[in-house]
Amino acid sequence: MNSRLEQFINDHREEFDGEEPDNKVWEKIRKQVVPEKKKQAPLVRLYRVRWSAAAAVVLLMAGAAWYINAHRGNGQSTDPVIASKIRTLRRHRTHPTWQPSPPTRRPPV
Repeated sequence: MNSRLEQFINDHREEFDGEEPDNKVWEKIRKQVVPEKKKQAPLVRLYRVRWSAAAAVVLLMAGAAWYINAHRGNGQSTDPVIASKIRTLRRHRTHPTWQPSPPTRRPPV
């Protein structure tokens, strides 16, 4: 059966080769065979991610330092016993005869 088909094609080759498909058909075939290139998503560089992370850490640390410094209370405590001791220490420091005590030396071990 294969040889009969080949013989028929060989005998009528001119009739098969006479017509060509329309340009629209060729365009559809070309799009299916060679798809158009898709645009690549922008590539995020690794160094940008690192710098962003480092900046976030620095900002976090600066914010924490500011918060701790702002809420330190400047020696003011809500506990009345501690507050009275702090006031007493401040009073003694501002006294004209107050001098810091010399550092104590520990005996060698």
